[in-house]
Amino acid sequence: SSHFANSKLDVQKKDKNIIFKGFVNEEELLKAYQNALMVVYPSLYEGFGLPPLEAMACGTPVVTSSISSIPEVVGDAALKINPKNSDEIAEAMFKLIQSKELRDNLTASGLERVKKFSWEKAASNILSLYEEIFKDAQKSSPSQS
Repeated sequence: SSHFANSKLDVQKKDKNIIFKGFVNEEELLKAYQNALMVVYPSLYEGFGLPPLEAMACGTPVVTSSISSIPEVVGDAALKINPKNSDEIAEAMFKLIQSKELRDNLTASGLERVKKFSWEKAASNILSLYEEIFKDAQKSSPSQS
């Protein structure tokens, strides 16, 4: 983690346009989503992918990972990239910066996509995941006789 901290400091020294916010409250996060041209979320590992959905709910175009469960969450309503390929990430960002039409299309499809999700549905998914884990744990533990 010290390597990450050092690289973070190097970036801060070089570029005054990059801001490391740390924790932000919900109100600040909402403002950031609403005022952003795009949200770039190149996650290497993600359970459900809530930030891309939050961004979509705010009408903000999303660039996100083509791996893990994120593609299932965002569907065709986001630009999907390989999170390990910086050229691919930059290319997707550049496409969005250049094309208002693409941004508008992603905003519209993102808002539609978000309607497919609800807290009830998310809770139900999490519950079934816990049940699955519980069953697996019971199978693998030595049976009591």
